[in-house]
Amino acid sequence: LSGALAMIVDCTFPIPDSWPKHKKQNALHGAWHILRPDASNVLKAIEDSCNGILYTDDSQIAVSIAFKKYGLEPEAKITICELNCVENPRWLIANIKRAVEAGTL
Repeated sequence: LSGALAMIVDCTFPIPDSWPKHKKQNALHGAWHILRPDASNVLKAIEDSCNGILYTDDSQIAVSIAFKKYGLEPEAKITICELNCVENPRWLIANIKRAVEAGTL
């Protein structure tokens, strides 16, 4: 990819087996993961690992957003798009915000 990029990283962390049942239920119903690793550290590790593969350098990333939540299966969903196809980056951020508020992200 070339030019200015946006990166969205959506990480799902496993629910600890040691947690009591009520805490596990809260985690499954949208609780945010607020323990280590920091979202910024996860984002940076993914940005660096994509250098030279998906883009020339992570300095091309002009917009980045990272989410950390709990779920049944650990995973990281990474979305990268060229910002030259988005006339207004605020549109992208507004749509992400709406998805979070609707609980679809």
